[in-house]
Amino acid sequence: MLPRKEQARLDGPFRHTQQRRDLTHVVPLDRREHDDEPQLVGQCFDSRPEVLGALLTSLVVAREWERGTIEALFVTPIRPGEILLGKTIPYFALGMIGFALCVLSAKFLFHVPLRGSLLVLTGVSMLYLLVALALGLLISSALKSQFVASQITLLVTFLPAVMLSGFLFDLRSLPAAVQLVTFLLPARYYVTLLQTIFLVGDVWAVIVPNAAVLAAMMTVLLWLARRATRKQLA
Repeated sequence: MLPRKEQARLDGPFRHTQQRRDLTHVVPLDRREHDDEPQLVGQCFDSRPEVLGALLTSLVVAREWERGTIEALFVTPIRPGEILLGKTIPYFALGMIGFALCVLSAKFLFHVPLRGSLLVLTGVSMLYLLVALALGLLISSALKSQFVASQITLLVTFLPAVMLSGFLFDLRSLPAAVQLVTFLLPARYYVTLLQTIFLVGDVWAVIVPNAAVLAAMMTVLLWLARRATRKQLA
């Protein structure tokens, strides 16, 4: 048997290595419980409102052109705004039902805490849904083919909402040019709002600017959709 000093000299590096290896697996309990919360919030909501809302509404006016029933609207006294409103309400109601299911899933299925106000969360989700519906209406009013409208909608909503919204990747790790592009995407602001309201609370310094951007996008897109519809009805 080796002397004690020799044994200590031989065991020392291995002992410390084992200790360091063990320490890498020591994670506080509260940290392990909450590390996956941002990902769970994203899994519950991700890009469904924008993709489904925009995709469904992108087909409504294009379908009228393909079926030839758009002429029936030309001879009626109905105004373009009323046409868009009638096309929007059913999908808005459907989107809010999906939002309610997502909130219930996040709360009771994934056990994600809702630290903010449910009323504020509902308000910003309504803004985001209206942005998606307005984008779909704009594409549908500008195009006369359901196939083309659906492909363009998927191209401008699904991939950007998943890849460039902060849902999968930290936006600060992206190149500067790509980060500038993300400021044009409504999903970027909605993901920030979701994570803030769910995991932090009603932080108005974050909620107000992001909600204001969504409101501005909604206004511009609805105005453009109304202009495009008016031009075709004229």
